[in-house]
Amino acid sequence: MQSNWRKNCSRNSLGCVLRGLKTRGYLLFFLFVILNSTFFISSVHAQSSVLDLNTQIQDKKRAQQELQQKINDYSNKIRTTQKKAASLVNQINILEANISKAELEIRRKEIEAQQLALETQLVEQQIQDEERRMNNMLTDISKVLREIKRYDDRKYVEIVLAENSFSEVFDQLYYTERLANHLSRKLDEIKSIRGILDNNRTTLVTKQTEAEQKKEGLAIMQDAFEQEKRVKEALFGRTKSTEAEFRNLLEELRAAASSIDSEIVTLEKTIRQKLDIADKLAGDTGILSWPVAPIGGLSASFHDPDYPFRYLFEHGGVDIRTPQGTPIRAPASGYVAKVFNGGLGIRPSYVMLLHGNQLSTVFMHVSSIAVVPDTYVLRGDVIAYSGGRPRTPGAGRWTTGPHLHFETRINGVPVDPMGYLP
Repeated sequence: MQSNWRKNCSRNSLGCVLRGLKTRGYLLFFLFVILNSTFFISSVHAQSSVLDLNTQIQDKKRAQQELQQKINDYSNKIRTTQKKAASLVNQINILEANISKAELEIRRKEIEAQQLALETQLVEQQIQDEERRMNNMLTDISKVLREIKRYDDRKYVEIVLAENSFSEVFDQLYYTERLANHLSRKLDEIKSIRGILDNNRTTLVTKQTEAEQKKEGLAIMQDAFEQEKRVKEALFGRTKSTEAEFRNLLEELRAAASSIDSEIVTLEKTIRQKLDIADKLAGDTGILSWPVAPIGGLSASFHDPDYPFRYLFEHGGVDIRTPQGTPIRAPASGYVAKVFNGGLGIRPSYVMLLHGNQLSTVFMHVSSIAVVPDTYVLRGDVIAYSGGRPRTPGAGRWTTGPHLHFETRINGVPVDPMGYLP
C-alpha cells in the first residue's frame, strides 16, 4: 500500500501528503506547519519594521524631553528677571527670553508632529501586517478544508477497506476531530484579528486628524512667533528707549487694565441685580465649549508665571493662539452685558457675556464684534472675531501676537477657565 501511494502520488500534491501522513499519525503536526509557517516567515520582517519605527518614535520623545528642559531654563530666567525692578532693560530681557523660549517650543512641536507621523506610519504597518497575517491564514485554511472535504466525501466503508486495521481507522477519526478543533481555534483567531484591524483603522483616522491639527497648530505658532519678534517695536516704538517714557507707558497700561477690570466687576453686579437671566438660560450646562478651537495651543495660562507683563497685573485668563479673524463662538448661552470697541487705542476691544450660576465670560483683543448689548445668544453663536495682531484695531497696546484672551469669572472675580472647559 505504501509503495503504491509513493508510486502514484505527485511530489507537490497537498492531498497526497495528507493521505500519507494520516496513516502515520502526523496530521495535526502537519496542520500546524501549514497554518503557521507562512505567517512566521512574514512576521519576522514585520517585527523588524515595527521595531525600527518604535526606535525612531522613542528618539523623538527623547529629543522633546531635552528641548523641554531648555524651555524650563528660559522660564526660570523669565521668573528671575520678573522679580527685579520694572525697567526698560528688564522688560526687553523678559521679551527676548520669551522669544527664545517660543523658538524652542516651535521646535518641540515640530518634533512632536514628526513623532505623530511615525506613529501613524506604525499603525499603517500594523494594519498591513494583520491583513497579511489574516489573508495567509485564510488561504492555508481553505487548502486544508478542501482536503477535509475530499475525505469527508468518502464513505466510512471505503475508509475501513482502505486502511490496514481498525486502529488506523480510529486514529484517522481521532486526528480528524483534532483537526476540526484546531481549525475552529484558528477561525476564532481570525475574528480577533478583524477586531484588531477595526480598532487600528479607527486609531489611524484619529491620528491622521490629529496630524492635520498639529500641522495647522504649528503654522499658528510660527505666525504668532513672527509677531512676538516684532513686539518690542510695537510696544516700545514710541518710547525711543528712554526709561522715563517706558515708565509712563507702564502706568498707562496698568491704568487701562485696572479700568477694564473695574468696569467688568461693576457691570456684573449691576446687571444681575436688575435682570434675572436664569429663566432665559435654563437647561444650559455648566460645562463651557471652547470659544475657538485650541489647535494652536495656549500662549499664556491663568496667572501664568511666565507672563511678560506680570508685574503690571496677574494674567486673569488664558490666551488661545488663533489666526487673526477667527470666529469666536459663545461657549454657553448667555446675555450680552458689554461690548467695547477700542479701535487703535491702548485698551483692547472686548465682549462680556453673563451666564447662569454667577458665571461670566470675557473675550479680549477682538478685531470685530458681531453682537450688541442687551441681547441673548445661544451656545455656538458667533459673537466676535479674534485679533491680537500688534497695531491692528481692537488689539490694544500690550498684545504679543494674534490670539484670543478668554476669561471666566464668578461674581466678577477671575477664575481659571480650564476648570470649565472639556
